[in-house]
Amino acid sequence: ERLVVEIVKATPTPLGGVEVHTGFLGIAQAIYEEVKPFITATAPSHRFVLNGHSIGGSLCCMVMMLIGLDEEVDNNRIDDVYIFGAPPIVSEESIQSLQEDSDSEPVLKLFNFRPDLIKSYVQPWDPVVRLFCRQDPTFPLVGDLGSDGVTLYASGPTRALRPLVRSVLIIAPAWPKLRDEYLRTETTALQSVGRQIIIMPQTTQYLSDRFASVQVNVPEVGSCASISSSNLLPFLYERFPLDEFSISFVPAALRSFIHHFWPAYTTALQDFKKEGELRITAAEEEEGRFLL
Repeated sequence: ERLVVEIVKATPTPLGGVEVHTGFLGIAQAIYEEVKPFITATAPSHRFVLNGHSIGGSLCCMVMMLIGLDEEVDNNRIDDVYIFGAPPIVSEESIQSLQEDSDSEPVLKLFNFRPDLIKSYVQPWDPVVRLFCRQDPTFPLVGDLGSDGVTLYASGPTRALRPLVRSVLIIAPAWPKLRDEYLRTETTALQSVGRQIIIMPQTTQYLSDRFASVQVNVPEVGSCASISSSNLLPFLYERFPLDEFSISFVPAALRSFIHHFWPAYTTALQDFKKEGELRITAAEEEEGRFLL
């Protein structure tokens, strides 16, 4: 319960020249305090790779930033940071004050890291990557409640998930505290850090969406598109809209969270990599026949 409440403490707090997610920072500081002795005990030639999914990905970024501020640890020892479906962590406003151009990664520069250090993979229908931002699709599920504090969309249309969520909230002992913390994020606008890699579905998926209200399954990967952290959310808002009313229908909710769980990242990318290797092998064989 305490961990969940910390996760929704998204109001920004200062860290090294920017403002970051308060709850994530507190958790990351506790983690770094435990792992730092193991880092400093290794030989200077040893290198580290940080990786995590969902909240773990956000905490990886936070730990990376703490290492960047720690004069006792050489930040060049971090080779790469791989994150998957992670919520944003840095205040959009504080990033804009650093921004040099639309394609730069000013936060990484501020913490003395190379701009390509972070590879952040994003499923476009994953709602978690939009938490605590200007168009957080889950915020109204918390913000628009009746006077009893548990009934969703008291003044709006009936939605399929309304009775289910209400039942869950009634039996959740931590709900009142979690709700109050989440409501404080109303004006919070956080942004991700590092290069964002969007896992794009195959083009046929767009055609099938015209004939079915929602495709619940995770589509096969058609391509991976790289985009800067500052352009990620505007792109998702425009091309993959996900609002509070659509996400409250059961099929849309299932699709959203299926696209967040780890198979949507691991299995999808593994299959895409295998297919790419097969295509390369076939092309090399064809080229070999031509040369012969």
